[in-house]
Amino acid sequence: MVGRLSATFAAIINPDAIMWCEHDLLPSTLISIKERASTYVPEPHLPEMQLRDWEQDYIAGLKRLALDMMISDTRAV
Repeated sequence: MVGRLSATFAAIINPDAIMWCEHDLLPSTLISIKERASTYVPEPHLPEMQLRDWEQDYIAGLKRLALDMMISDTRAV
C-alpha cells in the first residue's frame, strides 16, 4: 500500500526531466544522484536527468520567446 501510494505521489509531482548544468556537475556525480534518487522514488517514476550546456539552452529560450512574441504580436514590457 505504501509503495503504491509513494509511486502515485511521485508521479503527480514528478517533472518529466531535470536538466543539470554540465559546468557544475560531473557525469559521475549525475550517476550517483540517479542511484540515490532511485532509493526514494521507484525507477519508472524518476525523471530523465541530463547534463546540458546552460548557455545554449538560454539562447534557445531567448530565440523561442522572441519568435513567440513576433508571431503573437505581443510587446515586450
